[in-house]
Amino acid sequence: DLVIDLVCDMPVGAVMAPHHPLARLKRLQLADCGGHLLCWPSRGLSLRPILDSAARLADLRIAPALECNSLRLMASLAASGKFISFQTRIGIERELAARTLLFRPLADRHVSADRLLVISRQAQPRRSAADAFRECAARHLPKNTSVRKNRTD
Repeated sequence: DLVIDLVCDMPVGAVMAPHHPLARLKRLQLADCGGHLLCWPSRGLSLRPILDSAARLADLRIAPALECNSLRLMASLAASGKFISFQTRIGIERELAARTLLFRPLADRHVSADRLLVISRQAQPRRSAADAFRECAARHLPKNTSVRKNRTD
């Protein structure tokens, strides 16, 4: 009885401080990041298989300085200027707006988007908290987001 209400494909990118040496580049590939300290997502995060697969298909040996299961901590490490982390724009909107972090989408052809799904139960009552969340997400997610209308109407 589950229904997919929202689908949003989010580009995966390199996240870094504005003073990081790679910040001047507008387009980055994983290979560009190789000589820098990398903060790689831990197993269990949706980003990990995307990045591992892209590195494997590009025949790159990635040796991250550390692995992390917290996107917030990854962003903080990137803001320090010492690390590059890899994630989507979700959760770092304020830092991007304040320019304390930069996001550079990865241009590798093997890097797929990270898919955000909002899933709910079909039989839930109308005007529930899930409906409010869905409406808020639809307003704030990128315009390429696919929104499914009321499933029960």
